[in-house]
Amino acid sequence: MFVLFIACLIFGVPVFFVCRWAARRWLKDPATRQVVPWVATLVLTPLLCAAGIVMWVTTLPGNRNYNFDTEQWAAYPGKRYFMVEDLVDSDILRGMDRIQVRQLLGNPDFRTADSVWVYSIRGDKDDMLEVTFRHDRVTAVRSPHEGVTYKFD
Repeated sequence: MFVLFIACLIFGVPVFFVCRWAARRWLKDPATRQVVPWVATLVLTPLLCAAGIVMWVTTLPGNRNYNFDTEQWAAYPGKRYFMVEDLVDSDILRGMDRIQVRQLLGNPDFRTADSVWVYSIRGDKDDMLEVTFRHDRVTAVRSPHEGVTYKFD
């Protein structure tokens, strides 16, 4: 909490001086010139702090997508979530048979039906990669990213 206070203070001081400069430049009424910089600072500072935090969090290494790698998939299940997008977007699974899928992804964590293999992405029920087979070939892949189902013809 103290860090957040310091961050707001760091953002707040320059915001106040910019707002005060703008008020002096464009506002004629002396009373308004004194109130506007304070109100603007109280509104803009938390918004700038939030924007800074969002930009910082989105640049953290854990938020990047990784290229799919069979060895990484097997060795680090926690990174699967970040590899799924590349796996699905690259159409690697398109038309593969069960043996090829097993070689690529390993044994499924469970099967919802004989034709649907499910791989855990993070251990959460909502984060599952579902691979659907028809006539022993991959016909659809359901990704946990936005719940998109990719169907192959």
